[in-house]
Amino acid sequence: MKKSLFSAIIAILIFTNNFAQTTWEAPYVGSSKEILYLPDANAVYWRYGWERTENQTSGYIIKGEFPDARYFSYNIYDDNTKTSLGSLTDINIVADGNNEYSIYIVPEGTIINAKNVFYFKKNLTKISIMLRHYLPKNNINGNKPLPTIANFDPKNNAIEKANKSTTVPKFSKEDVDKYLIPMFNKFMENSEEEMEKLMTNESKKTLNIEELICKQVVEGAFNFYKKDSLIHSYNLKSDGTYPNKDNHYLTMPMIRFNPSDVCIVKFKAPKFPKTKSEFTKSDVRYFSISQGDELTYNMQTIADYQFLIHPDGFIYIVIGNETEALKNKAKSLKINFMPWLTKEKMLLIYRNMLPNENYKLGVNSVPEMDKTKPAEKQRGERFIGEFSPISNFFSTEIFMKSTSIPKF
Repeated sequence: MKKSLFSAIIAILIFTNNFAQTTWEAPYVGSSKEILYLPDANAVYWRYGWERTENQTSGYIIKGEFPDARYFSYNIYDDNTKTSLGSLTDINIVADGNNEYSIYIVPEGTIINAKNVFYFKKNLTKISIMLRHYLPKNNINGNKPLPTIANFDPKNNAIEKANKSTTVPKFSKEDVDKYLIPMFNKFMENSEEEMEKLMTNESKKTLNIEELICKQVVEGAFNFYKKDSLIHSYNLKSDGTYPNKDNHYLTMPMIRFNPSDVCIVKFKAPKFPKTKSEFTKSDVRYFSISQGDELTYNMQTIADYQFLIHPDGFIYIVIGNETEALKNKAKSLKINFMPWLTKEKMLLIYRNMLPNENYKLGVNSVPEMDKTKPAEKQRGERFIGEFSPISNFFSTEIFMKSTSIPKF
């Protein structure tokens, strides 16, 4: 026992002295309008990816410090589906001592005596782990050094320098089967019409392959938008977009046919923590509304603490062309303003992070969309009532002349 403990200590010292370097990819900052997969603008994440053979026994060890942030976590992903296999959340990470932690990432079935162990399936061949910070203080690292990664062999506790991260696959096996092949089949049937769809509306610039896949992934969401009627939110499948396992999402698809119209969104919000002591007591850890386009780029996010709450208890957001007159009108009505930054199609993403198990009005209470059932029976408000966002379009003229928030 003493010998094995001594070996482990020596291994950690070697790791600290010789391999104390980061191997993460450059950070993906959610506020950048060049990041795909509908990120939250208040999040930053780092990815490390690797390829392995089936039943390979080695894994990785991550050592870091708890950052100053509203939230941080690690998610493991199968890069063949771009789907999260699980999350290790900050409150579940056990400290080594002081403010430091160690996490072992190993194949399932591995016998290891450690405080924090993250298992993945043995048959996976392409894997990513992502570190996320939400609302980090002062800088994207949350005032702490970026955690370090090293290769770890549980057979002999050997720790070696990790290889450079593999890149995010341009498309997964599922992307090829579900989106790429059908897209090319359509192209062969009508090349001119399909080529028009594969270009951006303004510049006629051809989209790159990753943008094409992302566009195909979310294209079906716009089938739930009905012109000239109330707009609803749905719990649409988020696989294929590297979702955070701790987040629950409602998606509101909308299409603005008149470029001068405004859209008014309303919903009641959960309570969020103001201090760390409230993390496990509040309704959710964090919530936000993000504006995404049809290529899955995020245009803007409003975080929980930034919202104005109207005296009637609702949060209202007017989304329209950015003018001083429109912003001043929103301010006079005590509602939030968000500029319309996409083209005619928009995906409004409502996030609830880590809903409290005693809170029954969170997004997690809305079942995932079942395509075999009528869509109108799966609207968010059918399950969580006024806590599910709804919206409606109005002409700018009507909105500007209103002495109160238009009813819908």
